Amino acid sequence: MTDPVREIKERINVVDFLRSYLQLLPAGRNFKALCPFHKEKTPSFMVSPDRQSWHCFGCGEGGDVFTFLMKYENLEFYEALRVLAEKAGVELRSIARTGEREFNVLFDANAAAAEYFKAMLGKTPAVLEYLKKRGLKQETIEEFGLGFAPDQHEGLLLWLRGKSIRPEDSVRAGLAGRNERGLYFDRFRGRVMFPIANHTGRVVGFTGRILPEYERPDLGKYVNSPETPIFVKSRILYGFYRTKGDIRNANAALLVEGQMDFLMVWQDGVKNVAATSGTALTPEHLSTLRRFADRLIVSFDTDEAGWAAGERAIDLAQALDFSVRVVTVPGAKDPADYVAAHPGSFEGLVLSARHAMEFYFERYGFKEGNALSLEEKKKAARGVLGKARNIASPIEKMHWIKKLAEISGVSEQALLEEMERLPAGPPAVQTGRQDLPESGAERGSQEASGPAPQTLTRRELIAERLLGLALSENSLPALKEAEPYLPPLYREAYRELVRGRPDESNASPRVQELAGLIQLRAGLEMGEHSTELMRQLKKEYLKDRQHELSLKIAEAERAGNDGRRDQLMQELASVAKEMHTI
Repeated sequence: MTDPVREIKERINVVDFLRSYLQLLPAGRNFKALCPFHKEKTPSFMVSPDRQSWHCFGCGEGGDVFTFLMKYENLEFYEALRVLAEKAGVELRSIARTGEREFNVLFDANAAAAEYFKAMLGKTPAVLEYLKKRGLKQETIEEFGLGFAPDQHEGLLLWLRGKSIRPEDSVRAGLAGRNERGLYFDRFRGRVMFPIANHTGRVVGFTGRILPEYERPDLGKYVNSPETPIFVKSRILYGFYRTKGDIRNANAALLVEGQMDFLMVWQDGVKNVAATSGTALTPEHLSTLRRFADRLIVSFDTDEAGWAAGERAIDLAQALDFSVRVVTVPGAKDPADYVAAHPGSFEGLVLSARHAMEFYFERYGFKEGNALSLEEKKKAARGVLGKARNIASPIEKMHWIKKLAEISGVSEQALLEEMERLPAGPPAVQTGRQDLPESGAERGSQEASGPAPQTLTRRELIAERLLGLALSENSLPALKEAEPYLPPLYREAYRELVRGRPDESNASPRVQELAGLIQLRAGLEMGEHSTELMRQLKKEYLKDRQHELSLKIAEAERAGNDGRRDQLMQELASVAKEMHTI
C-alpha cells in the first residue's frame, strides 16, 4: 500500500471513530446524531457505513474521518494524518517527504522561535521587570511561554540556522522577511513576544508588543504573524488550548480582546477565558466555542474601538444562539488594567455580568430616570430593535421586544412593525440550511451543472425529502409521476437511485454526490407523508413555472413580439388554472 490516507480509511471505520465523539443512533442502514458543529435539537447529522462518510443536513458540513477530525479538533491535514495513522497503526514513511517537510518545518521553526524568545527574555531583566510592572507573575509568564525579541536584524535567523532551519523556511513560517536586495531580516524586533498555540498546544504564530522605549509613530504597537499553512487567524483563539476544559466545565466562555487581558484575567482566577488574537472575532471562532459552551461572556476594551468589537461579538454570538452577557470594567480601559488595580475581584464582575440586551438598552439611551424626546426614543428603539433582530431564538427575541415595550411605552405591535421596516443589516450568520425556505425561481443551468447548494429552495428541499422518504420505504418506482416536477439535478439523481448503486454509475460526480446525500437522508424521513410532499412539490414546480413565464412575457414585450407574448400568456393562464386544482 503506497497511499497512507487510503490505508487509514480502510482500517478506521467511520461509525466506530465517530462513536468516540458522538452518541450515534440507528437510522435504517445509517446512523444519526446531534451535529457537533451547530446547535440543534433534532438529529440531522447522518453517518453512512456503506459510504464511510458523514453529512449534516442542518449545516451542510460533511466528509470522512479526516475532515471530521480536522474540523472537530481544529487540526491541519498533516496533524490529523498523524493522529489517525497512530490510531490505525499505519506507518507514514510513504508520505511524500517533500510535502511532510514543507508542513512540519513550519511547526519546527515556530517552536524554535519560542525557545529563542524565551531565552532572550531570561537574559533581559529590564523586559521581565516591565512585564511584572504590568501585573504579570513569574509563573504566568512561564506558563504561557512569554519571551522577548531583541532589537536585532538577524538574531532569530541565526538561531534558526543553528537549528537547521533555512531562511526561506523562516519567511514561510512568518518569522522573517526579505528586502528588495534579497537580504533576510527578523520580523519581530524590540518586542515582548506572546506565542500563539493551536488548539492542541503547538506554537503556530506570535504577537509582538513593542516595548515603550522603541515606540515610534511609524511602528505598530502590535505586530502579528502573517497567516501561514499552520496559522489561520480566523480559527485560532489565544489560550484556548489551555482553557477549553475549564470552558466546558463552566458551560461558559469569557471572551476578551487581547493577550494581556487574557493573561491577567486567567491569573486572577477566571480560567474559562479565551481571546481573539490579531484579528476580529469570526463565526469560526464562535463555532469552536459553541462546541464547549452555551453561554458567552464578553469583556472588551472601553474605548470606541473596543465597544464596536464587543457589539460585533455580541451580534455574531446571538445569531449563533449563544446566551450572551457583558462584563464592564468600571474605571479601567480594559480587563487587564482593572485586574492590575483590583486583584482578586474580576470573578465578581463576571458573576454580575448583565444580559447583552440589557447592555444594549442602556447603551442606546434607555436608562433609569432618562426622559427621552420622541426623536430620541425613536432612535434608541431602532438601535435596540436592530440588535434584537439578530437573536436566533424567536422566544428570546419576543421576550426582549416585550421588555422594550414596557420601558419605552410603545406597544409590542408597533415595535414589531418598526423592526420590519429597519434597513437590512449585516448578513446573518449561516448556521444551517433552512427548514422550508421561501419558494424561488428554478436555478436552471446552475442546477443542471452544479452541486446541490447549501441553502436550498423550497422545491429542492421538498424533492430531497420526498426522495429520501421513498428510498427509506423502498418505493422509488412509485415516484414516476412526480419525476417531471423534480429540479433537473434531482431528476437525474432519482433515475440513478432507481437504477441502483449510483456511486458505480456513469453519472456525473455531482449527480452521484446528490444521490449519496439522499441515501444518507433516508434515515431522517420519519413521519413524512409522500402524498403531501408530492402535492407540495408540484405546487412549487408550478410557482417556478409561473415565475419563468412572467420573465419570458416581459422579454417578449420588450422585443415587441406580440405573437410570442400571447402564446406565453395562454400558457401562464393554463398554469394558474392548474395551481387552483392542487
